Amino acid sequence: MKNRFKNLSKNTDLRKQVLSASAVIIVASFLGFAIENAWIAIKYGCFENRGMIFPFLFGYGVMIVAVYFLFGLPSNPLFFGRPIKNNLNKDFQYILCIMITICVGESLLGNTVELVSGYQWWDFSEVPLHIGEYTSIPTSIGFALIIYLFMKNAYTPIVEYANKLDNDNHSRIIIVLMVIIILDYIVSTIFMVRNGDVLRVWRLEFPRDNQILRFIFYFLEH
Repeated sequence: MKNRFKNLSKNTDLRKQVLSASAVIIVASFLGFAIENAWIAIKYGCFENRGMIFPFLFGYGVMIVAVYFLFGLPSNPLFFGRPIKNNLNKDFQYILCIMITICVGESLLGNTVELVSGYQWWDFSEVPLHIGEYTSIPTSIGFALIIYLFMKNAYTPIVEYANKLDNDNHSRIIIVLMVIIILDYIVSTIFMVRNGDVLRVWRLEFPRDNQILRFIFYFLEH
């Protein structure tokens, strides 16, 4: 049985698919964590764990993989798995599809979390052109552009790197990281449902006396 599993893990396309998808999720989850912390650093002057124990936001990784299966890559865009055959600008259609998906996904996720746990995870009510509390046109466009750039420049290199791995130790690192991210997400979700709040592990605040930061904070707050 052990040898059979070993052969399966080394010789099937399923192994490559799992490794490549896991690698993409790991990178995207970390970038999502970094982007959110960059935003709150500018707006609120702090870094924090963003509700997770480890520096990975699983939702971003899942979103990237979902975008790939639904809409493909910018170089060969799809519409729910089917090739786009019209003459409109394909990059525009690709970004538009992602933007609409984000709007719907954010609304569903935010309202579901509030319904289950009573916790308002985020609030875009003060953002111009907001749609309810959990999504808005400007933020959806911003996220769609970031995802577009990731799919155009990073998705394929990450997949190719994962597919070329011939070292079992490297493969195990990817799988272990993936398991950690999933378990972290499960623990954090259970905590949120039970306590009606996100898991707060650490928060690093920094002073606003820097002239550049002071200007940024003043601009954002006014």
